[in-house]
Amino acid sequence: MIPISIKPKRILCFMGDTHVGSKYSVFPPNYITEQGNTLLLNKAQAQLYEYWQDMVRVCKDLKVDTIIHFGDHIEGSNRKELGRFLLANEQEDQKEAVSILMEPLVSGRNYYSVTGSGYHHSLDTDVTEHIAEKLKNKCKTVTNFGGVVNMKIEGTGRVLHASHGEGGAMLYRTMLMDREGLYHLAGQAEDKIIKADIIAHGHLHFFVHIHLRNQHLIQVPCWKMFTPDRIHLKLYPKMQPDIGFVIVIIDTENRINIWDYKYKSPKIDDVLKNG
Repeated sequence: MIPISIKPKRILCFMGDTHVGSKYSVFPPNYITEQGNTLLLNKAQAQLYEYWQDMVRVCKDLKVDTIIHFGDHIEGSNRKELGRFLLANEQEDQKEAVSILMEPLVSGRNYYSVTGSGYHHSLDTDVTEHIAEKLKNKCKTVTNFGGVVNMKIEGTGRVLHASHGEGGAMLYRTMLMDREGLYHLAGQAEDKIIKADIIAHGHLHFFVHIHLRNQHLIQVPCWKMFTPDRIHLKLYPKMQPDIGFVIVIIDTENRINIWDYKYKSPKIDDVLKNG
C-alpha cells in the first residue's frame, strides 16, 4: 500500500459570515456591553461557541499560517428585518465581540478580510477595516482588501480570487459557483481578468466545493444558524445553513487540497416541539 502524505507549503483557513450580534450567530460568552450589561448566550449559541473553539484548535494543530474572513463579520442593525433578532444592538459592541472571537484565531498569523454586505455593516464607514485595526497588533500581517481581491498566495504561484459574493437565481446549490467558474474561463480567454486557481465567496451560508481541471470553486460555510426571516422561510429546506470552515493546503507539488469542516447546526425556532 502506497503511504499518503502531504507536505504543505501554505495552509490557509477560509471562514466568514459570523454575523456577530445576532441571537442566531456565534458570540463570546459573558460579554459585557459598553453600558455594563452582561449578554448571555442561548443554548444554541453556546453550542456554536464550542464549535468555534474547535476551529481554533484545528487551526493550531494544522499550523495554519493565514486566516481569511469572507465578510459579514457583524449583523449590524439588520435593516432588512427592521432590527429584529439582535442580541447586541450597538455596532461598537458587535465589533468588540467579533474581535474577541477572532483574536485567538488570528494571533501570530496573516489575517486578511473582504467587506461584506452593506446592510449588515454601515452606510458611512467600512466596519471590516475597523475590525482589522482592532486586531492588527495580534497578527503577523493584516489587510482588509475591500470588496474584491486577486491575491497571489506567496511561495506557491497560485492565485485566489475572493469576495463576499452575491445572491442570484439558482435551482441547486452548486449552480452559482459552477456558472461563475464558466464566466471566469471566458474572461480569461478574452484576456480581461487574471487567471485564478481558487475562486471563493461567502454570503450564501452553505458549503460548496467544485473541483474542475484548472479551478477550485469554493462557497464558504457560515457561523449563523437558520433564521426565520422572510427570505429563509420562503424556501425553508433549501435555506438550511452549513456551519463551519474550510482548510486550503497548497503542497510542495503545488497541488491544492481542500478540507471542509462542518458541524451540525443547532436550532432555535425550528426545533421539534410537542403539541
